Amino acid sequence: MWLCHLVIDIVISKDYSYFLEINKYCYNEMLNMRISILPKTSLGKWSTGLIIAAMLMLVVFSIGSVNVNWHEPWLVTPIILAAVFAISSMVVGVIGIVKSKERSILVFIAAALGVVALVIGVGQFLIPQ
Repeated sequence: MWLCHLVIDIVISKDYSYFLEINKYCYNEMLNMRISILPKTSLGKWSTGLIIAAMLMLVVFSIGSVNVNWHEPWLVTPIILAAVFAISSMVVGVIGIVKSKERSILVFIAAALGVVALVIGVGQFLIPQ
């Protein structure tokens, strides 16, 4: 089904001229895929919103960490929130992709960024610095 859009039939007409005709089944499959940029389901919208919130927490951390004592407890809060938001975005995004058949590019990106945050978080505990 994924290679379906590559199928092209060569048809010979009555006057023996060659022309290409896209297979009608494959064309209908391509139209029904419905991959979009913005999410359509509520789970997709939540996943996208959570990853945006995680990025905002990273911006707050980067602004707040200029010329500050690193032992301040308020400095750790945006990073912890960003990790929680990113991992939550991954979980909600995967549920949306599997259960609700969400096919949005932003949800795929949010889930991938959540996986990256999860790998970094697990790596911090497994290999302490």
